[in-house]
Amino acid sequence: INGVYMQRGGKYHGAVSFQKLGMDTRTGKKFLIYSATKQTWKITDKMQDQDSFAYAKVEDRGETCPSDLPKGYVTWKVFDGKEAGYGKDVEVTCTRVDLALLSDHLKG
Repeated sequence: INGVYMQRGGKYHGAVSFQKLGMDTRTGKKFLIYSATKQTWKITDKMQDQDSFAYAKVEDRGETCPSDLPKGYVTWKVFDGKEAGYGKDVEVTCTRVDLALLSDHLKG
């Protein structure tokens, strides 16, 4: 789930949506979408409102991108396997990236 996600052109459930840059050959594409049904931001492998790798419950109906929410406002829960289910992971964060700085960094 770690990586850089770029905003997509369209919305999902009335909120902006994002797609992870690059593709993991093992796990495929990743999306960061808002689920109006569950009132959560989710990281999924499809543009759908079912299974997810991680989620964070919010109360603003997806009006605010996770990166713009105050630090500590959301707690991500990450899928730890069928037996363990979803567990809180305070290490998971969502941060807005300055694309110019990222480009400079990647150039070396």
